[in-house]
Amino acid sequence: MNPKLTLSMIVKNEEKYLRGALESVQSAADEIVVVDTGSTDNTIKIAEEFGAKVFHFDWVNDFSAARNYALSKSTGEWILYLDADERITPNSLAELKRIVNQNTKAGVWCLLYSDDKVKKRYDAMHYVRLFKNSSKIKFTGKAHEQIYPSLEKENYRFIKSNITIEHLGYSIDEESFKKKAERNLEMLLSQFEENEESYTAFQIAQSYAILNKENEAAHYFNIAVKDKNLGGDYLIIALRYLAGVKQREKNIDEAYNLINKALNLKLNQPLVYVVAADIYSEKGLIKEADNLYRKAVDENIKLTNHQLNGSYALTVHSEILILKAINFATKNRIKESFNYYLNQLKKVNDSGVSKTTITELELLEILFNQKEITENEILKYVSSVSESNVELILVLLNEYSNTSRDILLLELYKKYPHIISLAEESAAMLGKYGKFSEAVDLLETNFRIDQLSIKSIFNLISFHLQLGNYDQLLNVIEYAENKFAGYNEIENKIKQIKERILIYIK
Repeated sequence: MNPKLTLSMIVKNEEKYLRGALESVQSAADEIVVVDTGSTDNTIKIAEEFGAKVFHFDWVNDFSAARNYALSKSTGEWILYLDADERITPNSLAELKRIVNQNTKAGVWCLLYSDDKVKKRYDAMHYVRLFKNSSKIKFTGKAHEQIYPSLEKENYRFIKSNITIEHLGYSIDEESFKKKAERNLEMLLSQFEENEESYTAFQIAQSYAILNKENEAAHYFNIAVKDKNLGGDYLIIALRYLAGVKQREKNIDEAYNLINKALNLKLNQPLVYVVAADIYSEKGLIKEADNLYRKAVDENIKLTNHQLNGSYALTVHSEILILKAINFATKNRIKESFNYYLNQLKKVNDSGVSKTTITELELLEILFNQKEITENEILKYVSSVSESNVELILVLLNEYSNTSRDILLLELYKKYPHIISLAEESAAMLGKYGKFSEAVDLLETNFRIDQLSIKSIFNLISFHLQLGNYDQLLNVIEYAENKFAGYNEIENKIKQIKERILIYIK
């Protein structure tokens, strides 16, 4: 009599993760098949501790070949396949056992959560990881291998389930993550040469995106989106990426068209809403952009609570997303949204995910709502400001009209003297009070002139003029003439200033 359930795995040097995977499913699996592709650590020893049938397979740069070899050694009526860095959650075991006791020719959609503790986010997707065994069923794809096409070809029915698999393997540093992408890319490009499928083009594009090769990624995403049969969850990612590329190229109309195609798929992906909000904002569609930020925050909350509506979504770091939305609401003076986002940030703070302190949250609220800060409170609030939130605080300070504004600004500059935007605002403020020498020192001592904004360069011209530093003044003007050559409006302004100064000097 064949076993009910076989756990089928391929491994190599997985001593760090394998024990956890096997422990998570040992009470449900009647057979464990582990195919090793060349381990040099204790992987095989750990597998044998759990009574696994261990087989060796010479790696041929093809994940499907290894998976199919494992399938050939699996005798269970049902197959569950996992990677070593994946675990079945304890509350999924009862449903898993119930399904494998059914005599149905089916593939089972499971919930796969890939937890990235480095970036504080995770992928969530529905994935067929459990299916009725048959000699006709084969994996396809050298990398990002799939079982679904084979099941579909053999007329399997598909069952949704709440079986949840936790994937730990994304919690690695950037360098290791890129090495994985490079490994997969080699196999995917080889596969694409053999068969130019849109799914393979999509995965090639994803690999290039991880490697920060935007042109190559865009090329393969464009290939992928031309196929009308490309799944919606893949299509929306491709459209979102391509819209972002066009936005960075300042082709805002094309970006707008692409992101609307993504939105029309109605798959409720937070990152799509964020990109859309940015593009709508650039188009001047502020109300619509605000609604998109709301959707991004709301859908992100649902996903962090494991409420996946579609088959795939990528969460966004909760704090970063909400702070971005707060920044938007601040710049556009949307009080209701600001308070909504601030309350959401407080909830994230309560959950322990946020690095923004309670005191810092208080400061955001005070600045936005134009409340007074006493002189005694200033140092307390300044000490709470994290470097990542300085730009947001600056946006709020630019609108803040209370008397404590300038002291708060200078104290922030003392805390973060290397942040150029803080220095520029502080110098402008010093100039307002006639402290031209201090303003010049602040800008010229700590920063090169090519680091300064247009506004600060003109401020510097004004400060030197007030101080009678004509040699330095002419040097700044000469730099500005070269820097902004071809910008007619700026060139004309510089020319007018220079003509007046030369008359004055003579």
